[in-house]
Amino acid sequence: MFGEDAHVLTAADVPRLGKVLFLSASPERRAWAARSLAEAGCISAYAYLRRALWDSDEEVRMSAVAAVGILAVRQSAGELAALYACSGPRLRREVVRAVQRIGSAADFAGMLFLAAGDPDREVRAMAARAGRQKGWSNCATSLGATGSARERPLECRQERPLECRQERPRPCGPGRRRD
Repeated sequence: MFGEDAHVLTAADVPRLGKVLFLSASPERRAWAARSLAEAGCISAYAYLRRALWDSDEEVRMSAVAAVGILAVRQSAGELAALYACSGPRLRREVVRAVQRIGSAADFAGMLFLAAGDPDREVRAMAARAGRQKGWSNCATSLGATGSARERPLECRQERPLECRQERPRPCGPGRRRD
């Protein structure tokens, strides 16, 4: 059905898998298509996976997040942060795993800051590990390994201070503006 060998997926299979991901009524088939897009190994698959991040079925979203992580799609930072902010603990863990796989410090610093204050201990620990992977050795302990980041400010002494967000974002809304 796909490619010359059913076990080897190629770039030519990406549009067909994307069609299955978009059009199948079965959540199991959509989740399979998302996993298969990762196996194809083409960054162009993100065009399809991006939409699947907001699928109505959680298993499809989990598969799409995992695929984005496997493909190491750096431009997914905004989508993954938004998905993280409105998901349950299981999907939040998968988002942090994907961020660990992608490994782009500057792009995911804000999301890791959110994860550092997560109510789920496992998510906080994963955020701390991701911070250490990114070279935030002094930030990693502040990123939730010993408690919530909301309880104390981050103290970051590192060679690349711009990669570690030390201030909390100010809320935007009517009458307020971002600086």
